[in-house]
Amino acid sequence: MKLKIKKRAAGLLKLEGIHEGRKGILSIDAEIFEVTALLHLVEMNKLNGDTLEYEKILKEIRRALKDIVWVWLVDRQEQSQQLEQQQQQQQSQS
Repeated sequence: MKLKIKKRAAGLLKLEGIHEGRKGILSIDAEIFEVTALLHLVEMNKLNGDTLEYEKILKEIRRALKDIVWVWLVDRQEQSQQLEQQQQQQQSQS
C-alpha cells in the first residue's frame, strides 16, 4: 500500500492512503519522541479508515524495521499468551 506522508510539526507526521478503502481513506498520525540521542520512540494512531488496512501497514512497517527495532510489545504479549496456553494444555493432559 502506498502512503502520502505530510510533516505537520516538530516530530509529527500524517500518513494517508492514496486509495479509498472500505471505510474511507486510511489516515495515521505518527509522533516521534527522542528518548535519548540514540533512541527514538514512534507512536502511531489510526485516525480514519479500515482497521484491517491499518494492521496490515503496521505489519509491513515492523517487517521493514525488524533489524533496528527491539522486540515489539505486542509480539512479547503474544508469545507469553502462547506459552500460557501450552502450559494449560500440558496440565489438562496430565
